[in-house]
Amino acid sequence: MDPRPPRTPWLLPYLSVRDAKQSLDFYKKAFGFKSKTKPGKDGQIHHAEMTYKNITLFMFAPEGAMGDKAKSPASSLNPPPNMLYVYVDNVDKFYKNAIANGARGTMEPEDTYWGDRMCALVDIDGYAWGFGKLIKKKTSAKKSSKKKVTKKTTKKMSAKKSSKTKSVKSTKKKPSKKKVSKKKSAKKK
Repeated sequence: MDPRPPRTPWLLPYLSVRDAKQSLDFYKKAFGFKSKTKPGKDGQIHHAEMTYKNITLFMFAPEGAMGDKAKSPASSLNPPPNMLYVYVDNVDKFYKNAIANGARGTMEPEDTYWGDRMCALVDIDGYAWGFGKLIKKKTSAKKSSKKKVTKKTTKKMSAKKSSKTKSVKSTKKKPSKKKVSKKKSAKKK
């Protein structure tokens, strides 16, 4: 039995945020994420789960929740040690919307050497985010140098092989009949 809730990956980042309500609103408006999070009886958000395209991406709680001493990068004044990377449909449109809704851009959309078009942003709690879209599939040097095999290339290849085989056969010396006959006569004696 799978221990995870439906549509949840095996690994989920759990972030500490300064103000859970503000962060929830930010992630919805700036990044287009969704959440079914509801405030507790006290009206405060103690835990939130954010989804994108019906997949849970990450969770967060306000700093100090459940006795945790973790601080957001914005509160600790330390840069985030990593980047959260999410694939989106349109990087340029996504970037413009995020900037318009309070994200800070650290890299405008550009094509990368690994085949993604990506941008980099920082959210209101100081977390670094990358948003990308695959624009070119990776190919290894071996794969890119090989020709695409089709019926035509297969016929050409087999024709070349048979002509090489014929030329190799024609260059080999055939044993003379005299030598063969001497061997046969030696065996008879």
